[in-house]
Amino acid sequence: MVGVLAVDRGDHDEARDQLESARTWCHQVGDGRLNGILHRALVELAVAQGRFDDARRDVDTGLELLAHTGDPELAARIAAAGVRAEADVAEAAARRGGSRRNAAEAAAEARGRRLVEVLAGLAETARARHAPPSSEVRAALLTGQGELSRLVGRPDPDRWAEAVALWDAIGFVPSAAYARYRWAEAALGAGDAATAERELRAAWETASRLGARPLAAAVEDLGRRARLDVGAPASPAPPATGAAPLTPREAEVLALVAEGRTNRQIGESLFISEKTASVHVSRLLAKLGASNRAEAAAAARRAGLLGD
Repeated sequence: MVGVLAVDRGDHDEARDQLESARTWCHQVGDGRLNGILHRALVELAVAQGRFDDARRDVDTGLELLAHTGDPELAARIAAAGVRAEADVAEAAARRGGSRRNAAEAAAEARGRRLVEVLAGLAETARARHAPPSSEVRAALLTGQGELSRLVGRPDPDRWAEAVALWDAIGFVPSAAYARYRWAEAALGAGDAATAERELRAAWETASRLGARPLAAAVEDLGRRARLDVGAPASPAPPATGAAPLTPREAEVLALVAEGRTNRQIGESLFISEKTASVHVSRLLAKLGASNRAEAAAAARRAGLLGD
């Protein structure tokens, strides 16, 4: 659970260390619930770090491990996270453009649709077992359908609103906050700024209270771009990049940080000790005015310090 909470907080290095340590043990034990929680967290972490191939592998592994455990709730959460990964893949491909975009988007759409079919099957299984209409599987299905609407470029505010209502009804606060963020995003696309601002405010309040920094940052970013008041305090101006130029070694470390590498992995890549890598990372955070690695990578991209 430490790794799961670290994913939500945005402490990606700690999350990856904890979850990878848990992976072998959970697979050996073979407990369906533990493996479900583990692989959902692994998928969400990989998506947050842009490691989409890893996310796909963990979706497939997680669903395979849960295929015979009779736990549709956790399988549904993994499948919904998988559709989210495919939507992010498609959005990244669209931003890149070029001849590879259509192939990448088509592959993401095909996989996303297959996962929504998995979700529909899990929902039918839950219904056959007389699960209540307000169930985790049904909420995950609505979320997956909302992600699919984002994937195909037609975000559906109504579907996200349904997902929010159901996550609220069963008391899954973090999931409801994420769905509110996506509802607001889709509402903006439909020209409904009032709904967008209301839902962004609610999502930001929840994310801030839970310490879910990545979600809070995403809400703030969307609010800034849409010129909406999400209730967040004004951010201080970022430090001037020219005041603290990066050394060649720090630039190498920064590129690896942006890829989601741990200190140990950075050390292995650059043939330095893990402790030395940690020192470089700490200096990078200070120079970029960031409190964690995700913020450092985002600040570096804004400043043009990272290539494509």
